[in-house]
Amino acid sequence: MRSPTHRIFPSSDVSLKNVAARKDDLPVPALPRLETLLAKPINPSNAPASPPAHRNSVDDPWRSSQPAPPAVNGYSSRGHPNPATTAASPYTGGSFTATHFNTTSTDSPPAPLAIPPSLSNPGGVRQEEYQWFLDMDLIKVTVAPEREGFLLFKHVNYIVESQQRASTATRRFSDFWWLMETLGKRYPFRILPNMPPKKLGGIDDAFLEKRRKGLARFINFVARHPVLRADEVVVAFLTEPTEFVIWRRQFPPSVEEEFARKRPSPADFESQIPVDLDDRLEKVRKRLGPSIEHYKNMCFILEKFIRRYESAATDYVRYGSTLNMLGDTEKQCHLEDCHNCGQVVRGYQQVSAYMERASTILEEQANADNDGVLENLKRHRDLLVSVKELFDRKDRLSGNTIELVQKRIAGNQIKLAAAREQAGQEDMARRLEKTVENVSTTGCRLRKVKKSKLDINHDFIDIEYQKHRAIHIRFSLHQELSLYHKQMAFVSILYQGYVNSQIKYAQRTMDNWKALSGPVYDMPVETTGFG
Repeated sequence: MRSPTHRIFPSSDVSLKNVAARKDDLPVPALPRLETLLAKPINPSNAPASPPAHRNSVDDPWRSSQPAPPAVNGYSSRGHPNPATTAASPYTGGSFTATHFNTTSTDSPPAPLAIPPSLSNPGGVRQEEYQWFLDMDLIKVTVAPEREGFLLFKHVNYIVESQQRASTATRRFSDFWWLMETLGKRYPFRILPNMPPKKLGGIDDAFLEKRRKGLARFINFVARHPVLRADEVVVAFLTEPTEFVIWRRQFPPSVEEEFARKRPSPADFESQIPVDLDDRLEKVRKRLGPSIEHYKNMCFILEKFIRRYESAATDYVRYGSTLNMLGDTEKQCHLEDCHNCGQVVRGYQQVSAYMERASTILEEQANADNDGVLENLKRHRDLLVSVKELFDRKDRLSGNTIELVQKRIAGNQIKLAAAREQAGQEDMARRLEKTVENVSTTGCRLRKVKKSKLDINHDFIDIEYQKHRAIHIRFSLHQELSLYHKQMAFVSILYQGYVNSQIKYAQRTMDNWKALSGPVYDMPVETTGFG
């Protein structure tokens, strides 16, 4: 069988001259659909079965992910954050409708393949755990367009929209503050988010926006807390269409703590408390202080990043405007038949236009980082501060008086025994003991015995209550520690969204400068044309 080269060169003279003469006769290799190779991930469900092999998925650059189904709350159920929603924080703002991400778009690059392999398997256990993120409510807080109140005492209203409850309510800042204080009394041993501080005096737009974001972080944490979100006060705050102060007056809630209101049985949860809970709490407590400082520092640095983006965007506009004015100055060359100067001036206009586009890209990137990664860093910083405050409340409020009550019981028992041991009074003491529950107060000794018996019974009930409360406090701390641990997964989503955003705007910036390269290289460079 002859080779293709043999058909092209039938003779034995395979010289460079003949090769050059017949170079167009050589077959050109064709690789069809090469441009779509990276845009069409393989679906593992359609792939042929192969024996399992141990492989580190993080180190494998050739692995593919499944096509992501429609996203919910900015998250794909395959573990990729939706780049279409990374401009707005998936926790505190943004649109309720998340569009499906098209992997072939040049404006929005595909999400990085950095999810655990088990998340790409619909039948895996981690898939069910990841549903925890998808099921969370999203509360949107916006400033009402008009203020209410009298001329000198107008106040700002906030529109609170719940995605899962499909409800809209109008609330004042004082309503948010009342909710925080009420939850602090009803749930002292739960993680409670912080509120933005009050401000006396003038309120400008920058302060209102900062407060709005703080309120959004606060109410989103409350609405996603597994216990707080079901509280009747929280439900009314999110769904009651009337003024909240009216509801508060009509249905004043109890401010007793959680255990006093619910009275749960320790048998239902005592076995779930780990034996090393105190050690776990102490380890977390030691890390909180340094972690809070680190997050404060990261927020400060990221704010500087954003300010630099905004400053660079302004400088691009200034440079482009100056370049246009320079073009107006140099529009007329001193040589009447010079055409190259006109082409240079037209190049000025092109550069100015693309610099304005670069400015727009930087402004959008600054807004995306401000509403996205910065807000999420602040959200996690607030979480750490809230956990630290939980430990402080636990030290202040979890104490009990069991030892004091036991001493009081012992004293009352001694008093009761003294009445029996008095000479000649044994029969009388027995009669008093039998009738102590319903006898009338007709004597000093009768009243003394009755009081001692009632005090002892009351103290025993008090000890039992305090023991059950202490168990419930430990169980609550265990639940909050587990919730805090789960929140660490948001840090991974935070940086996935940040990387997606950076890739998106870096791609747009590169495309902008590449588009400018054509007009710039068309500008004349031959010195003979300027002679």
